Amino acid sequence: MDNTVKSRPNHYEVLGLTPAATGDEIAQAFARQLDPLRPRPFGSLAEVTIAFETLRDSARREAYD
Repeated sequence: MDNTVKSRPNHYEVLGLTPAATGDEIAQAFARQLDPLRPRPFGSLAEVTIAFETLRDSARREAYD
């Protein structure tokens, strides 16, 4: 039987970053994700916002990592 359950991407994957990303890179990736011409699935904007909010705050990012 095929396993069709997909795991959720982590916050870095959501923003297209690596764990070595700087604060500026995180902000730029977030801005790219907000591009109104970029097609995205329903609900993904919330996922992008949560990823950004977590990674931009050093204490939250440390706890997440």
